[in-house]
Amino acid sequence: WRDQLLQGLEDPSRAAERINLLLALMTYTKPRKLSVADPLRTLPNWLLNDYCVYCEPELAAPVGLLEPARSKDPDTKTEIEPLTDRRGEDAMVWFRDEALVARMLELIQAYGADSFAEDTLKELAGLRRVLAQLWLDVETVQLQTLDQTTVGAVTRAMILSGFGSELTDDADVAARKQLSLAGADFRSPAAPAALLATLLFYPLEAVTFETTEGLPAWFVELLHELAAKSVDG
Repeated sequence: WRDQLLQGLEDPSRAAERINLLLALMTYTKPRKLSVADPLRTLPNWLLNDYCVYCEPELAAPVGLLEPARSKDPDTKTEIEPLTDRRGEDAMVWFRDEALVARMLELIQAYGADSFAEDTLKELAGLRRVLAQLWLDVETVQLQTLDQTTVGAVTRAMILSGFGSELTDDADVAARKQLSLAGADFRSPAAPAALLATLLFYPLEAVTFETTEGLPAWFVELLHELAAKSVDG
């Protein structure tokens, strides 16, 4: 059955059935064991995110990250100055490199073991700004997709490490001040991005939510996950 689906997917005469065949075939394949030609151009937007995450994670950099965003909402009153010059594709290449991601997680663990190592603080501060800027730049419709990449994993690890209590220089102080205002309106589609960026600059135990009304379900689940792991830790 799987082989028949694959043959059908590769048959030009069945192009009209391509999406149906692909969806059926995905249920018979393991992650990263299936790919189609030129998915970014040929697959519909409603399927592309799930396809990238399941089949080709290296493509899961949301389109909104390829160029740094200038302003998502022309009516917004809170303009956040860029936290770093490393943005968009320049930043995402870090998170596609398994060795670099492993190094990031090692640094975060090192902070937990020795929170006063100056070189560790400096590197983590730079990483934090890159992470926060990625969340601020991504298109709002692709926030959940970004969370499913290594960016989401490293962000969680950073928040849970307690590094949010560290302000290493004046730039960190300014970033915390800007971000504290950016996620105030939960009705804004960009609220999860601003809140995640903010959590990177505050101790997790210092941030409380009277309500999560207006926030998407995936983000509320993420908050519960962080809270549970913080208690366990």
